[in-house]
Amino acid sequence: MPLDYEELKRELERKRAAKAQPQAQPRGPRGPTEPGSPRRRRELPPRPPVEGVAAAITAALALVGIVILLIANQIDMLAPMPYRLGVAIGFLAAAGWAVLVFRYLQRYGEPRTNADFLGRVAIVVFAAIGCSAAAVGVLAFLNVKLDRGPQTVNRALVVDKARVETRNGATTAVRAASWWAGDVVLDFELPGSAFERIQPRQTYVVVRTRPGRFGWTWIEGDPDLETPPPAAAPPPVVAAAPPPAEPGAVPRADRVAAREAHQRGLAYQRAGRRNDAVGEFRQAIDIDPTFLVAYWDLDKALSAAQDFDGVIDMWTRFIEKDPDNRDAWNGRARARLAKKDPYGALEDAEHACRLHHAAACQLVERLKGETGR
Repeated sequence: MPLDYEELKRELERKRAAKAQPQAQPRGPRGPTEPGSPRRRRELPPRPPVEGVAAAITAALALVGIVILLIANQIDMLAPMPYRLGVAIGFLAAAGWAVLVFRYLQRYGEPRTNADFLGRVAIVVFAAIGCSAAAVGVLAFLNVKLDRGPQTVNRALVVDKARVETRNGATTAVRAASWWAGDVVLDFELPGSAFERIQPRQTYVVVRTRPGRFGWTWIEGDPDLETPPPAAAPPPVVAAAPPPAEPGAVPRADRVAAREAHQRGLAYQRAGRRNDAVGEFRQAIDIDPTFLVAYWDLDKALSAAQDFDGVIDMWTRFIEKDPDNRDAWNGRARARLAKKDPYGALEDAEHACRLHHAAACQLVERLKGETGR
């Protein structure tokens, strides 16, 4: 078959034209890319540090709440501060604040980094702390400012005193038996000049209280001191020989040493060194077994450590020495009750009630209802 040279020539020209025509390149999201090159990701716009700013604002508000609580702690309240109610109100307020802040932050989208997530956690924590502190402080202020109840004058008998050296000078630390229960001890801090005027077991601390708008009793004004005048001197009698010392009498030097050990224990307790305080209280009791205030403080220290067996053993040894002491029976009754022994507590409380301990009699009525006896 003869070759068609004209047809071959046209075919070669078509191939040359096809090779000379430029080919279309594949396009990426922002323009053509070279064959084999990686595709570039779309970059998101930068996000402002809104979580950090919101956490800083919340921390500043929390600091204001803490300041309110510190100022409210200057109020002398006999009833415990309304911590539980304040914390409950504070948590509700903190939840509301967190919801408002998070709704605002939604405008900027979800958190992208760990720092953004930690900022949101910090917002919740700061809000809970600040709102709770502010709520407790405000409740304490309202309890005082809205109080229209009558003023009551009370007298607490001083059982011990001590001179305390501070950076601002000497002060007088006084421990007095409360006017509503003999086994409750109150601590007062008076000026250093009052030390010489105080005579333990004779001087009274005069305290003026008000009931509080919400029922939280608080102390109004500074406490005063009152020492009853001495009784008239009896007519002179013929001097007689002094009676012999009682067999169980504690020498004066031992009483002084016991009180020094007791004061060291109080100092350790204020410093948070509970074990050292317990050791000093035990030493004071060993030196002077009749030093009842040391027993009370040792009871408090051991109870704070949940060592109720130690409290029971301590009061048992005291009862063996003084079986007619109503405070000792009441103390052991409360320790047994804390140890979940209502029947033993009822037995001790009945003994203290027979010795005319008012608080123990109330405990007896309560325990009889609980035990069915």
